[in-house]
Amino acid sequence: YVYFGNQLGQFYGLNRLDLHTAELRVKYQANAFRSIYQQEGINGKAKWVELESKFYDPRIRPWYQAVGRETRDLWTSVYIDFKSRELVATRARQVKSNDPLKSGVVATDVSLKTLNDFVRTLRVSEHGFAFILERNGNLIASSISDNVQRLSNGDYGRLNARESDENIVKQVYLAIEQDLKSHKHGIPGKIWVKQPGGDKYLVGYAEVRDQAGLDWLSVVAIPNRDILGGLNTLFWRSLIIGILALLFSVAIGYGILSWVSRDVRLLSKAAKLIGQGEWEEPIKVKRNDEIGVLAAQMEYMRQQLQTDKLTGLPNRTALEKRISKRIKNRPKDEFLLLLLDVDLFKIINEHYGHHIGDQILESLSSRLSEFLSPNDYAARFYEDGFALILDLVSNVDASYVTQKVAQVMSQNMVVNNSLGEQIHFTLTCGSAHYPTHAGTTRSLIKFADQCLYLEKAARK
Repeated sequence: YVYFGNQLGQFYGLNRLDLHTAELRVKYQANAFRSIYQQEGINGKAKWVELESKFYDPRIRPWYQAVGRETRDLWTSVYIDFKSRELVATRARQVKSNDPLKSGVVATDVSLKTLNDFVRTLRVSEHGFAFILERNGNLIASSISDNVQRLSNGDYGRLNARESDENIVKQVYLAIEQDLKSHKHGIPGKIWVKQPGGDKYLVGYAEVRDQAGLDWLSVVAIPNRDILGGLNTLFWRSLIIGILALLFSVAIGYGILSWVSRDVRLLSKAAKLIGQGEWEEPIKVKRNDEIGVLAAQMEYMRQQLQTDKLTGLPNRTALEKRISKRIKNRPKDEFLLLLLDVDLFKIINEHYGHHIGDQILESLSSRLSEFLSPNDYAARFYEDGFALILDLVSNVDASYVTQKVAQVMSQNMVVNNSLGEQIHFTLTCGSAHYPTHAGTTRSLIKFADQCLYLEKAARK
């Protein structure tokens, strides 16, 4: 079960019920009730099931509040699941963003039902038992008692070992608590507990901790009558099995959350870069779920932000970043920047209409794509102008290349309008050679633009 709640009280959760079925829990308004949907298969259509009758606000849930201002993973205290009434441990992490829609907590649940079922079937000895609990005494799993209780108001609550119906469980926990306070034994510890009017139990206990705040005790108790020749082997084998079961549950929760959080972090980083104008690198999140859909939408947005809608060529911002990146990564390599301008384009638009002007620009962009070599780069620089980056062109050859490009791009370019007239046009070029004419992006563009202006003035 993986889910996210934000600062606005909105919620989205996906709960895998089995190999083929999942349940979606969604609320878009803070004061609304959650809608429940069911989905068959990862590509199946979500079908509405019901509207929850009990109000749910993610911001007041233990998993949300436990994170606080922490930036690392945290385990929440074990609590009773809102819907299943089973004990759950949640691994949670804060998601930071200036946008309250994206700022909140992402979490994954590790159901402790399987752990409780495992402990219930664990055969410690003929009359022995085992249980796992938090430091405050709240039971997580037990082989001889319940771990939750029905309250007088009809709700369910945690069952503390001090309140267990099994008197021996209560006695064992109180003895361990006293032993820890007195520091008579280290951890793992081993003590004897005498049941009034009954058996004497050998009790072993160990702690399970991690950096995310997990702090549990695993306890095994064996009555004296069951202790025979293989005491030590049986004792430590049972204790190790209990600890391994805990570690296995912890590993599953951490693995799922890390997988989800990694891609959420990538999307958060990509959104930040796009907001800052740094959108050159593609978003590398490949998934077939909702996060994958969001990544695909952000990748489409990234491409749209650096593409001219009319011609499909990169826009001016993309061109400037391309030049800056090239100068930074290959400062010793020569290249030529060309600015191409359609002569009298304003008059063409006014006389024949903007749709004819658009046809000319589209035709030019097609010609550019066919004309350039794989290492060259073309962009729409402004309304009636294009820019080219030509690779490995020396300053000596710059004038020849500029004239050649203008001739080739203007040659036989004819557009027919609705009156059957033929519209011929020409191009003017301005060039700047790196590093001869300039050494920065801004100065290189300025030099080429000045050359274009002077050439236009000379040809007018």
